[in-house]
Amino acid sequence: MRAPFQLGFAILSLALTLPVPAFAAADPLDRHIAIVQANHASGKLDRRRLIAILQRSCTELHIDEPSVPRIVFIRISQKDASVGGVPADAPVLVERAYLTVDGKTGNQARFLVWIVDKPSDQNLVAAIMHVLRLHLDLNLSDADLNSAAQRILRQLNATVDVKSFVK
Repeated sequence: MRAPFQLGFAILSLALTLPVPAFAAADPLDRHIAIVQANHASGKLDRRRLIAILQRSCTELHIDEPSVPRIVFIRISQKDASVGGVPADAPVLVERAYLTVDGKTGNQARFLVWIVDKPSDQNLVAAIMHVLRLHLDLNLSDADLNSAAQRILRQLNATVDVKSFVK
């Protein structure tokens, strides 16, 4: 009777000493992304998809997680595009912003990615690659960036979601 109790206690002790990531595998890139969505815009941004794109972009460009800036994705409708200063014919607009508090501008940039209507993987990959290139001042030509984006899109399209098999 005493042996099962001791074994159970040992397992519980071991479980309590394990670091939290052993239980919840939260992606460190998640903290770099914020999403703001207008209710009436078509389509919806999928946080997991954005993280997957950001992971693949970092891998492709050999960027480690601490180097990734904060990125705010703002999804708006065509009608709201003019309010945000986004050209109506532009599906995505990337802008760099700095926080100003009490008249003092910080040195940590954050990027606003304005997405008009339904987001596409192609536009999201291009936006994230552009953000990384701007933030890290990467010396990449448009052709290099485009071919890296195409490789990422192929990887994304080759990935199969397990939920698609569950009915």
